[in-house]
Amino acid sequence: MEKKVDGISIIIPVHGMNTDNDILLLNKALESVKQCQQNYEDNLCVKLIGDNNTLDSIRTNKNFNDSNVVIDYCINNVKTDFCSQINTAVNQYVDTEYFSILEYDDEYAPTWFNSVKEYHYTNEDVSVFLPINVQMENSQNIYQFCNELVWANEFSNELGFIDSDCLENYTGFNLTGGVFNTNDFKRIGGLKSSIEVAFNYEFLLRLTNKKLKAFVVPKEGYYHLLNREGSLTDHYSKTLTNELIKQWFNIAKTEYHYTEDRCKTPIVSSAEELK
Repeated sequence: MEKKVDGISIIIPVHGMNTDNDILLLNKALESVKQCQQNYEDNLCVKLIGDNNTLDSIRTNKNFNDSNVVIDYCINNVKTDFCSQINTAVNQYVDTEYFSILEYDDEYAPTWFNSVKEYHYTNEDVSVFLPINVQMENSQNIYQFCNELVWANEFSNELGFIDSDCLENYTGFNLTGGVFNTNDFKRIGGLKSSIEVAFNYEFLLRLTNKKLKAFVVPKEGYYHLLNREGSLTDHYSKTLTNELIKQWFNIAKTEYHYTEDRCKTPIVSSAEELK
């Protein structure tokens, strides 16, 4: 087995960093990594992945603060959608046993990685540790929590764990902020870039179908900004109809049986086609 170095790799996929506000958000994300590092004894290494032009525009922006943490600039000039960026980073650049995903407009809670370490001691066979995700419209307004339902009685078969049964009834889990076992992620095929909107759900279906474990740490660990213009969720809200979203989730419910991405697409009725 390939020898892994100590610490956790933090993958930040970047695409189309066109404004000073984008840079300021990235700075805040990196500052949150710095705060985590101050509370965490192992190394946290940022893998900033994007195409040459995007990475160059970041490094040359006068407002970019690259002194907060150690950064590896990881070039990906091929497929630059979110899932492909993550898969490329894991397959080509991650050399640690575990990695995490940080969107550049989000932030970690300062003690998140210590919380993961605390629960890892008694759950070493877990493949994915997810945070309770605090989703916000802006930094002052807490909008809702995500991933916390597995801590409700009888929601899943084992308190705190995501399983196939609860995934039959709930699709809204979020993977960003999570800490993933690198070998397990590779073994089950990573994220499927062909699946829009439902790729988180399909991944968890596939993982639990392979008898691997996903555990939600009962701590607020990640702050996710909702509805930022230009974000992935903003893109989905503007380009996907309700019928198309439903079809993507139905595809997820069939494709999780396959490790490879078979690039299945919805059959959209003329009445529901994108405008």
